[in-house]
Amino acid sequence: MQNYKPLYHYKRIKTLPVQIGNIILGSDYPIRLQSMTNTSTDAIEATVKQCIKIFDAGADFVRITVPSIKDIENFKLIKIKLHEAGYKKPLIADVHFNYKIAYEVAKIAEKVRINPGNFIPSNTQTENLENKIEEKFVPLLEICKQYGTALRIGVNHGSLPSYILEKYGDTPQGMVETAMQFLRICKKYNFHNVVCSMKASNPLIMVYSNRLLISKMLENNIVYPIHVGVTEAGYGDEGRIKSAIGIGCLLIDGIGDTIRVSLTEEPDKEIPVGKIILNYLEEKKNLKTPEINPSLPINPYEYYKINTLSISNFGGKNLFRVILNVDNNYNNHNISNIRNLLEKISTNSLNENLSVDAIFLNNVLDYSILQNISTIKIPIFIHYQKIKNIQLYHDNIIPVLSPTDFLSHNVDNVNSLMLSLKDLNDELLKKLKNSPNTILIIENDNETDIYGQRALIYHFINNKIFNPIILKRNYENISSLEELQIKASIDYSIFLIDGLCDGLLITCHPDILFEEILSTSYNILQATRRRITKTEFISCPSCGRTHFNIIEIVKTIKEKLGHLKGIKIAVMGCNVNGPGEMADADYGYVGSGPGKVNLYKGKEIVKRNIPESEALDELINLIKSYGDWIEKY
Repeated sequence: MQNYKPLYHYKRIKTLPVQIGNIILGSDYPIRLQSMTNTSTDAIEATVKQCIKIFDAGADFVRITVPSIKDIENFKLIKIKLHEAGYKKPLIADVHFNYKIAYEVAKIAEKVRINPGNFIPSNTQTENLENKIEEKFVPLLEICKQYGTALRIGVNHGSLPSYILEKYGDTPQGMVETAMQFLRICKKYNFHNVVCSMKASNPLIMVYSNRLLISKMLENNIVYPIHVGVTEAGYGDEGRIKSAIGIGCLLIDGIGDTIRVSLTEEPDKEIPVGKIILNYLEEKKNLKTPEINPSLPINPYEYYKINTLSISNFGGKNLFRVILNVDNNYNNHNISNIRNLLEKISTNSLNENLSVDAIFLNNVLDYSILQNISTIKIPIFIHYQKIKNIQLYHDNIIPVLSPTDFLSHNVDNVNSLMLSLKDLNDELLKKLKNSPNTILIIENDNETDIYGQRALIYHFINNKIFNPIILKRNYENISSLEELQIKASIDYSIFLIDGLCDGLLITCHPDILFEEILSTSYNILQATRRRITKTEFISCPSCGRTHFNIIEIVKTIKEKLGHLKGIKIAVMGCNVNGPGEMADADYGYVGSGPGKVNLYKGKEIVKRNIPESEALDELINLIKSYGDWIEKY
């Protein structure tokens, strides 16, 4: 039986071709980019202009919300005006609630996106349920056949049917079963112009559900193209990092035929981020396959952290660690920056959200910068041979051994071994099994990169080597912070989502500031739910249903509430996706109508139709009433 399994080289999963207007989607074709307008659909000229901006940015498709029957005509006029302007790429109609809208707009749009809930009877009794769904769903399939329209079955984590929730809970299994119910009908009626999506604001849920969906489709011998994206990813750095983690983790293993980066920003800003993701994927295609092919030691459909040893606060049940590498930032013109950094660390004056768990000084030559080493309480990783040469010994210094040093010397105290896949041999493996004080620093080589790191970690697990793992990634050639954030998020995603490491060590271009390295590291850990150090914001990218300026309100709410460590706050533009996709949040701020906001505690609405001018203060009062408020200092 075929099913999903993590790869050791890039290979796209084979999917059916789907015709969407003049573009074909599927594994034999390029991965397509798309975005969605955030203008009101009855603002025809504004929507046309925004579509043009998105297409000019490089999108293959643009999606437009069709919230009501009257908007079908608006959609048609938008399409006509775009064609008159020379823009004939496909338009996707986004349909919610009223399934009858899908019947009509499918005659106009090149593709229609539906939520399965549109076609599931409100009476949740499961007896003859599939027949009841077919009564509504099959007419849409017939219309799509007649007009050559593609269909996306879009399942959202937060809006599963009640009978699914009763049986599976709010889980990837429930999401996949919801999709398979509809895919079985598509197969039964020989309609295969279908795309699937499993979306969630939590990248882990999104990744696990897509992996499981692929396995289920492989079992049924029919694999439809996959639309991947982290819904409600958010604004700014966090939105880019969360999107790159979810999308990148799947693309690395060949899952995904079209992507949408959902940012709480103007839609055309999503396309450049998507391009960086896809261009980076191109680099992965040329990587060599590792020589070892270990068996899969994890369950790829749910999170399980590997049970590593606890050594000097690394591994075991300790927090995921952030190790700051200052090697590449060490030169004559910025040694003062290193001194300042060490001074801040020794006096605990760094931003508490950007704390340093350890320092990596492996190749620094001038150790005079460590003259006050006794005031630095955190571990410092330094090259083993250099420590010997200058007689630098202290309790918090951890020697970094090369594979040659590791095999030729016995170090009884806490130490570390830095290696990559190319260093693996039987002698090294044998000694590691008897080295309970050794922390592993696994770096990427240029030939096998992430696939080699994955294979090496699996090989260690299979051989019952459970030393703590620090994953070292090298980005010396990247001077753009945005590019670093996206690429590091992709590379670390497969290890953090599958619980395969205990710490991050990022090597950067000297132009990247220490604070930026730390912020990137912690944002990656936050997005993968591995270490929570600040407020988590879940915010939609907005669309034509949005009832307020969500971009500005998200900025304001982040400024006012960004100090509430560990609290998840959702900011949603409307009550279509909002209540569902914020199911993971502690508090919700959801547009209920023009100038009106509903406030939620968890999944329950607690205040309705508050004037927008009062909503933020009311949200703060709500947080205070549940004892979750702390003052900002």
